[in-house]
Amino acid sequence: MQVVVPEDFKFLYQQNDERPVVKIPNEVLRKKCTPVTRVNNRVRLISDAMVKAMRTAHGIGLAAPQLGF
Repeated sequence: MQVVVPEDFKFLYQQNDERPVVKIPNEVLRKKCTPVTRVNNRVRLISDAMVKAMRTAHGIGLAAPQLGF
């Protein structure tokens, strides 16, 4: 898939510490995640990190692979 991003918005697609969210067309978004079978401390920590990143990015939804989990 080819995504064309106008120059004015390319900064939104740069991944760094401030913007850790992976976006299309990154291949990691096509890979299937391991299902969560039990919620433990590790899952809670990942969930908290995801919520924090989503709020920082003013997002409304997020998948674990978008943050490298």
